[in-house]
Amino acid sequence: MSGRAGRDRPGRSCWELVALVGLVLAFFSPGLTGQNIFSPFWTRSAGTGFPLLAEGQVGALYPPTLLLHALLPLPLAINLFIILHFVWAGVGAWVLGRVLGLSRPGALFAGAVFALSGFLVVHLKHLNLVASAAWAPFILASIELYWQGRRRTLALVGVAGSVAATILAGHHQTAYNNVLVAGLYVVALALGELGAGSLRTWVARSMTLLVAVLVGIALAAPQLGPTFELVQQGQRSGGVPYEEATRLGYHWRHLLAFVVPDRFGDPATNTWPTDPEVQAREWPGIQTFHWEITAYVGLVPLVLGLVCPLLADRSGGGLPGRRVWPLLGVAGLGLLLALGAFTPVHRLFFEAVPGFRFFRFPGRFLLHVDLALAVLAAISLDGLTSRVEARLATAIATVVIALSMIDLAAFGYRQNVVHDASRLLARPALADLVQARKDRCRILPLLTLWSWARASDRAGGWRGSWEPYLATLNLPGLNLNLLHDVPSLELSTPLAPRRIARGLEITVRPLGRSVALLAMANVRFVVTPLAIKDAGFVLRATLPGQVLVYECPLVMPRAYLAPAFSRVVSEDQAVAAIASPSFEPGTVVVEDPDGTFRMTGRSGGPGGRIVPATEVASGPDTVEFEVESALAGVFFVSELPYPGWTARVDGKPVTFHPANLIGRAIPLPAGRHRVAFRYACRPLGPACLLAALALVALLGLVLLEGRRDPSGVTPATPVR
Repeated sequence: MSGRAGRDRPGRSCWELVALVGLVLAFFSPGLTGQNIFSPFWTRSAGTGFPLLAEGQVGALYPPTLLLHALLPLPLAINLFIILHFVWAGVGAWVLGRVLGLSRPGALFAGAVFALSGFLVVHLKHLNLVASAAWAPFILASIELYWQGRRRTLALVGVAGSVAATILAGHHQTAYNNVLVAGLYVVALALGELGAGSLRTWVARSMTLLVAVLVGIALAAPQLGPTFELVQQGQRSGGVPYEEATRLGYHWRHLLAFVVPDRFGDPATNTWPTDPEVQAREWPGIQTFHWEITAYVGLVPLVLGLVCPLLADRSGGGLPGRRVWPLLGVAGLGLLLALGAFTPVHRLFFEAVPGFRFFRFPGRFLLHVDLALAVLAAISLDGLTSRVEARLATAIATVVIALSMIDLAAFGYRQNVVHDASRLLARPALADLVQARKDRCRILPLLTLWSWARASDRAGGWRGSWEPYLATLNLPGLNLNLLHDVPSLELSTPLAPRRIARGLEITVRPLGRSVALLAMANVRFVVTPLAIKDAGFVLRATLPGQVLVYECPLVMPRAYLAPAFSRVVSEDQAVAAIASPSFEPGTVVVEDPDGTFRMTGRSGGPGGRIVPATEVASGPDTVEFEVESALAGVFFVSELPYPGWTARVDGKPVTFHPANLIGRAIPLPAGRHRVAFRYACRPLGPACLLAALALVALLGLVLLEGRRDPSGVTPATPVR
């Protein structure tokens, strides 16, 4: 009796799936020891306002995010989110293996290797990336199931649902890559069957799968619609230049990391080169991070994956043997795309494939290299054990899986640390300092990335002392201010609206020349690790970690009535006006290309005094002010002019104009007035309608397939 026949007995036991889940849970066991629901649409505490839902990385519409954060404390919700998606990634690779006809030990091997692969482990800190990546094997498994003609209705639901989920999980690039690789996999399947079936058959299959993918994209429209609107407001509306898309890339030399993962250094011990000059000497043409070049799958799986064409069992035309070359194609193409500018393939995709030019970090295609290697290694293991007697086959599989798990665990435990959540989330002294003031002025943190790099040097890497890192939390940059509701002018996201990005660019120039801009943006405190020598800034506090808190010499209210304004016709002219040394606090530069912005009544004129407005009501999506003046003026509020915001004055709808680049302006007559703003995500309604129609389309697709195949099952390659 062969080893394969001896170890795959009929029945519904899924012992290997339970074992897979146990392996992943054991790896993450330290994270298992161990709210409030807020509006996901808008926050006033980042920049001069920002649409959280539209940014996408929050995953505000992703069911696991909503469920975990609604029911559990933040640390446990995050831990479970990470762990469940590592488990889900492993289950997906197991499902893919079983659909391909792998044995149960083989599928277990594929799932365990992928779940604990270097790509996922080093990206653990990128929660949304791991969540989106976890759906990659399910997309391929659903496509494979449909292509085989088995359970076609289930397969189509799987394709559409997995595509929607990978988008909603919140990492746009990974979702895009998943769909792109899935399309290329279908092409490989079709090419592999050119001589085995009619052209009409595989064209029909391909088109049906394309419809299922489009339905999945439409199901995610409530996320994609707001995100598309945000992209149009940002600096990536036309994509990124090719040099920028490939600068943070992957070098040929980094292939050594498949064999020796810390060959180029290890952030855990602070041996990774962070100096751009050192990186330029080591890897000419790029700068990169440790997590962008690491895709370690273990030595045994790597060898088994590479020799798969030699070990795969092709007896009887078995399905696993027929899928070796498509999977090698996924791995090879993923590697060529990851290499970015070092091969012409990436440039070809950049120029020819729609949407490809919107993303940086080519190394993210290493996800699919790892997935393909995991499945190829499992095919090799099955091929190897099929040639020997059952007991020896069991022994070989056990040893191979055990050695691989020990190897991956030894690698993975060095990449991420477990730390006391109460200390990481402790309220910083700066939050008390800011919130002690009733005006809720903004802060501006400076040199945040430099401070974290310095903390790593002082700590000796991730596995050193955590005190330098904890001290750096007093500098609440990189959106950490949102944890403690501290309004900050800084906004850290690749999708930052162009107005905020340009405003920050001209505001953080030598601070002595930016006093008027800081005042206009309602910034009271500048937080920095280095002393400010410009005159007028007053040192108010010195926090742990050598974090210095300076108060600006001049602070304007969040909203006020200005006596006069100047008119420009474009955003570029507004930038030039407020960046000019002659720009004075209290000046309002209104963008009015059509000449419709007019004041009614007598105003104070240039040089007059401003009248502060009082904020009388506020929420995540609303804010109201009251202001009173004997003269007409221009109401200005340093809140982002973004699509979806509407304004009312004394209950009547009015139109506001962009002003001072990052704010809004409304002309007001003399008297007492109440000015209200309300935000509604405009694309959300039509997007929800599109998603509902997609559900109907999916139902129609399922019914159509059910009529073609009433049983829902067409025997193909047997699953062992």
